[in-house]
Amino acid sequence: MAPTLHHVKNTRSLRPLWLLEELGADYTLIDEGPDTRAIKTDAYRAINPLGKVPCFTDGPVKITESVAIIQYIAALHGGSHLTRTASDDDYGNYLQLMYFGEAGMGGYVNMLITHTALLPEAHRNPAIAKWAAGEMETCLAYLDSTLGSQDHLLGAFSLADISVTYVLFLMKITRNAGGLSESVNAYFKRCTGRDAWQRACAK
Repeated sequence: MAPTLHHVKNTRSLRPLWLLEELGADYTLIDEGPDTRAIKTDAYRAINPLGKVPCFTDGPVKITESVAIIQYIAALHGGSHLTRTASDDDYGNYLQLMYFGEAGMGGYVNMLITHTALLPEAHRNPAIAKWAAGEMETCLAYLDSTLGSQDHLLGAFSLADISVTYVLFLMKITRNAGGLSESVNAYFKRCTGRDAWQRACAK
């Protein structure tokens, strides 16, 4: 049986969907609708009690963390060319950057978009938005220095780029990407110009 991915447009389920398209993998996509209302229902919580997407199943395996899902897919469904192993010189950088996309940047961008776009204006806190924007500036400077003159974070396209590009995408669609440098903007365009990204977004 093919693995199954529960998906909502523009959410973190886009990470594993992008990877599945990169690999040309056999999978079942369950589109839970254009927004998150459907995943707050009892029916969906029976699948994922967290009421979030992604939810990925592969036989008896169920994973709900997007970065964990892409690591799993790459290991078990033909994506080893997008990963690194402990024998690779850049293995540490690979792990750092793959998890940086969510653990390093994700919390700050969540706070930023919550207080600039998601909450009703009366409930937004400008001080929190300013703090989160400052933290994201630091993260973006780190990305800029890591990229240097490379096309991708590790030179060649990898899971690290799937992890990080999604956060930049969130900043773009919520109009919080004004602080992106020329090189980070160019990097984002390279990643989102990939055919697999375009196919994933079309779904």
